[in-house]
Amino acid sequence: MILFESLIFNKDLNIGLLQIPKNASTSARILKDYKGESWKQTSAAEVDSSAKIVIVLRDPESRFKSAINMYFATQGNLFTMPTVFNNYLETDQHFLPQTKFIGTILDKFSDIDYWQYNHSVLEDINDHYKLDITEILKARCNTSEKIVTSINKTFIKKHYADDIAIMNSVKFLNNEKNKK
Repeated sequence: MILFESLIFNKDLNIGLLQIPKNASTSARILKDYKGESWKQTSAAEVDSSAKIVIVLRDPESRFKSAINMYFATQGNLFTMPTVFNNYLETDQHFLPQTKFIGTILDKFSDIDYWQYNHSVLEDINDHYKLDITEILKARCNTSEKIVTSINKTFIKKHYADDIAIMNSVKFLNNEKNKK
């Protein structure tokens, strides 16, 4: 089951991390497992609109390659038939556009921070918001060997056009151009 607008939320800090697959979401979900008393997985509908929402966005090409490599590493070649692959594109959460997970978040919440995915994004978020989750960040997910290293850019631009548009329209807190 795909959970859109799902947050890992800390009520005491009034901060929620939006869950978008392949955008450090598994690592963030570890928060609720190790610090369950303060971090819970919940729907954005259950959170007050005054909350700070943290959204990690990832370059669509990088995200797509990561998803493909994850499936090759964990389940072998599931994409032997074009119809099977097309089904994954439309139904599997790892291949859906990131904007599908954002949903109505932009309408409900006004205090939204954007972070661009990189391998240290959770450490950067931890430091920025003083979340005190350093020990949890040692767990790394999905670090398997890379089988697919290049993708048809025309396909990415078409399938992930909305993701590309939002990435071009927001300011990332961890983007050097925005640190002035």
